[in-house]
Amino acid sequence: MANYILLVGVQGSGKGTQAKLIVEKYGLLHLSTGDLFRTWNTPVAQQAREIVNAGNLVPDSITLQMVKERLQEPDAANGVLFDGFPRTVPQAEGLDELLKGFGGKVDAVLMLNLDREVAMERINKRFAEQQRADDTPEKAQKRMNDFYNVTLPTFNNYYRPKGLVIDVDGDQSVEAVSAEITAALKQKLGK
Repeated sequence: MANYILLVGVQGSGKGTQAKLIVEKYGLLHLSTGDLFRTWNTPVAQQAREIVNAGNLVPDSITLQMVKERLQEPDAANGVLFDGFPRTVPQAEGLDELLKGFGGKVDAVLMLNLDREVAMERINKRFAEQQRADDTPEKAQKRMNDFYNVTLPTFNNYYRPKGLVIDVDGDQSVEAVSAEITAALKQKLGK
């Protein structure tokens, strides 16, 4: 049976690093909407790329259309780790509807918790090393504000009451965070 897991955390919390480890362990497709916006080659993706490069959040309708297109690919059949998606209640509701169409549901929500200042230090370091156009300190600060004002309330109000949120301390070593995630998923999913 396919598993659908959400991975959420403020920019710089280690989502990308942990996603690689989770995908490898559980054989899931890693679906990062940020990566999808940067690499997917469709007209909708191009529109999303322009919005992201301006430092703004992509509208729900565009994001959901891209996710739907991606879920139809064969490599999504065993399940998906959603990285940084959904961000809003309409996206969460839309994802629930999409997954029903694939005979699934959200099984677990991994919330990587990290202090805002630590997250900003990590982002500044990453920008200095990688120089990603959508990862400037100014754009990161805007995204961080969006996370705390839009995304975090979505997860706390939509998924937490459903008992799906698993809080993980993101201010640990990569190995410690991974061990905490593995233990939580074993308890939640039985594997």
